[in-house]
Amino acid sequence: MKLENLFDEHIITIDQYLLTHLVPEDASYIYAIYNDPRSTQYQALKSMVNPSEGLHYIENSKSHIEHRYFMKWAIREALTHELVGIFSVHHMDLLNHNCQFGYVLNPSHWHKGIMKKVLSHMSNSLLNQCAFHRIELNIHPENSASIHVAEQCGYVNEGLKRQCAYNITTHSYEDRYLFSKLLDD
Repeated sequence: MKLENLFDEHIITIDQYLLTHLVPEDASYIYAIYNDPRSTQYQALKSMVNPSEGLHYIENSKSHIEHRYFMKWAIREALTHELVGIFSVHHMDLLNHNCQFGYVLNPSHWHKGIMKKVLSHMSNSLLNQCAFHRIELNIHPENSASIHVAEQCGYVNEGLKRQCAYNITTHSYEDRYLFSKLLDD
């Protein structure tokens, strides 16, 4: 994957999973993910309460892609094409060759090694093929599963960013661990 194609890649194959663009038919799957409080508890955002919010999510994602600001892919099972999660690349700093990743899985697909495969593949692709030098993850200190995945994929915990994420549900600022992976790691 070349950097100039990052926003245009339609299908990325990772073992038995595919990363594809989001389509309107994904709205109910997105709603299922973000309606579950387990999916949003560490993301500083509200759970979706209305299925139409899934479609709104897709429309916002398309706008971000068009403006080359934020890239989101559906993580799908290759055989069924069922959407099982979302993977995103954001806060791209092309001058300094940095970006951030974000990800979420439907809780019914937790503990299957999906995110380890996706994070590892995308990290290697962006560092080795897209000329990025540094990738960051911001992880809630209590999100032990995400911390474990980051560490398995070679990310280094650089420390705690105090009160850097505003949680719109609790109306409070939350800490995040800053994990990074460098091209040389």
